[in-house]
Amino acid sequence: MGCSGLYLDKKQAEASIDKIFSSEKATYKDALDEWGIDRKETNLIDPVIVAGPLRVPNPRSNLGYRDANIFMQIASKSGLLCKNNGKIRGCFYGSFILGFTEKQVLFYEKNWNVYDTEVSVTTREIFYRDVTSVSVESNDDKTLIKLMVGGESFNSGYINKEDLREEHIQGVKNLIREKKSQ
Repeated sequence: MGCSGLYLDKKQAEASIDKIFSSEKATYKDALDEWGIDRKETNLIDPVIVAGPLRVPNPRSNLGYRDANIFMQIASKSGLLCKNNGKIRGCFYGSFILGFTEKQVLFYEKNWNVYDTEVSVTTREIFYRDVTSVSVESNDDKTLIKLMVGGESFNSGYINKEDLREEHIQGVKNLIREKKSQ
């Protein structure tokens, strides 16, 4: 209900979305617990942690696919993936976390939507040699991080461009390049 805006005015809907986002977004500790490892094992470089709205539901999550068409129609008409008061908001959210061990990139993804209680968590251990690319894609003032593994794409939610540390992403690319050459 909060996302559809049918029962709340815009300010109430934004407050509701912000509250749900704050309570659902994953932390690095959540990812470490899910991976079953100690933080010391992932200290090569700082983890990549991005949480924000997704353009459409993630196909790995099965969240809201029954409503994806309706969501896209509503979103295009009401601006549900929009920036207001310095925040990008939407109906579908994701936490995207990458940790780095000596041998692998650890991937953690938590997806949820703001209109029901469905939550999906996915983890993966990816060998450095299998990573095709890490890239940053920007659209207007929205940015996301994309990890390519073979033909599969793992995308973060959108964040404000100014919230992305380019030097950190460059460090990730350099580490992956170095590990692939070993």
